[in-house]
Amino acid sequence: MRVSRATRGSENDREGGFGMGSRWAAVVLLASLLLVACAVTAYAAPLDPQATPTPVPLAVTPSTVRPGQMIHVSVTGQAGLPIAGKTGCLGILGPGQNVERNLSPRFRPQIGTMAIAADGAGQADVQVPGNLVGGSYRVIFGGCSPHGNIAPLATIAQATISVIGPTPATGPASKLPATGGVPPIVPTLPSAIGLGVVVAGLALRRAGRG
Repeated sequence: MRVSRATRGSENDREGGFGMGSRWAAVVLLASLLLVACAVTAYAAPLDPQATPTPVPLAVTPSTVRPGQMIHVSVTGQAGLPIAGKTGCLGILGPGQNVERNLSPRFRPQIGTMAIAADGAGQADVQVPGNLVGGSYRVIFGGCSPHGNIAPLATIAQATISVIGPTPATGPASKLPATGGVPPIVPTLPSAIGLGVVVAGLALRRAGRG
């Protein structure tokens, strides 16, 4: 009888230990999934809460310019939006898709600011940077970037202009130019997901041992 009781006690201990291990693993797994979900949500959220899902047209004159030339920029239809009654920033991206493709040369400078009245309209005169090369550029308007004098990270309004000048060969960029580039946000998401998977794996392994 003593042996039987001891055996039953040992079995109960193992069952209790396994139960505690399983509950601990479930808690850690849930926390890991929440970490991944938060990372995905943060990555998917707009970089600028003032940005609209689809940028509205930005009026720019003239539409064909030379480096260093002044342009007139205006926008309407912003009444009732978060940017109304505030001042946003103007920037220029290009040439072409070089900024998105991480090709050189690429430019992303802030070129000025524009105040939006309560009725949703705004206008400003700004200068095209004198160091631009020839090509197609996008003039964009949005909330001012917290990363220095670079173009807005999210766009409220945009227009395309042509810059007349020399057109250099396009190639991979070795580093970010002084005009700035896209901040390293993307690597954050894979790192968070990887951490969640590792923690979940350790939790399940410990539960198995228990």
